[in-house]
Amino acid sequence: MRDYPDKQRERYQQEWANAVNRFTRDLLNDFANADGTSNWEKIVQFNSKCE
Repeated sequence: MRDYPDKQRERYQQEWANAVNRFTRDLLNDFANADGTSNWEKIVQFNSKCE
C-alpha cells in the first residue's frame, strides 16, 4: 500500500531516511561511552527492564 502521493515520493523517502538516521544516532549515543565504545552496563540494564 502506498500512503503518500507519487509527486512527494522522493521528499518523503528522504525524510524517512533522515528520521531513521537520527533515531539510530540517538540510540547509539544512549548506549555508548564518551569514547564511542559500547556501554554494556546500560545495555544490560535496559534489556532487563524489557523482559
